[in-house]
Amino acid sequence: MTVALLIALDTSAGSTGAALAGEGRVLASSLTTGTGRHSESLFRQIEAVLAGAKKDKREIRAVAVTHGPGSFTGLRVGLATAKGLAFGLSVKAIGVSSLRALALGAGEFDGVIAAVLDARKQQVYGALYDGKSFVEVSPEGAFDPGDFAKKALETGKKILFTGSGTGAYRETWRAVLGENFATAPEEKWNIDPGVVALLGLAAFEAGRGVDPSELRPVYHRLSEAEEKARKP
Repeated sequence: MTVALLIALDTSAGSTGAALAGEGRVLASSLTTGTGRHSESLFRQIEAVLAGAKKDKREIRAVAVTHGPGSFTGLRVGLATAKGLAFGLSVKAIGVSSLRALALGAGEFDGVIAAVLDARKQQVYGALYDGKSFVEVSPEGAFDPGDFAKKALETGKKILFTGSGTGAYRETWRAVLGENFATAPEEKWNIDPGVVALLGLAAFEAGRGVDPSELRPVYHRLSEAEEKARKP
């Protein structure tokens, strides 16, 4: 039986990552943080994980990519690259939530995990997940930090924050949640491409792969250009 080999890409936030997964495990992973220059490093990382796993690109059976929310430019780079790869290899594609990947990357927690990305303009992209089952407790979206903190408070549980929005609005989280505010280690605030790969592989094996043309970004708000276009 041919083992399903999947490559995963992430360019949704400040880091850039690629990973290969097969047989239910991560075979190789590469993560670059802090540059934001996704297009410059992504192709090098794709080649690096293929070489690291000693695999040929022609063995890939599916391509996963974080479809958002996150940086508008970053998402466009990742989705365009994923579509190009999938079309070129004639394989299925899978979109993965960047927030869900963040939550799983934080690991199990006795409470609720708040995955938050700094969305700029005094907003965060966020969602709440059960710390054991990782089931979504509150759906993802773009929020005022104070409003999101109140959603977290309503769970009545200790909240573990992870992602770039953790540090950006730390004082807001602490002011609203008090002793129920906790943070994941800072090294977990970047999306782990290996987690994206495992989420994508599970979706692919469950038959949820789609034609690459069906991949769509999940922004949760209008871009600056769209906002300007709507103004009279």
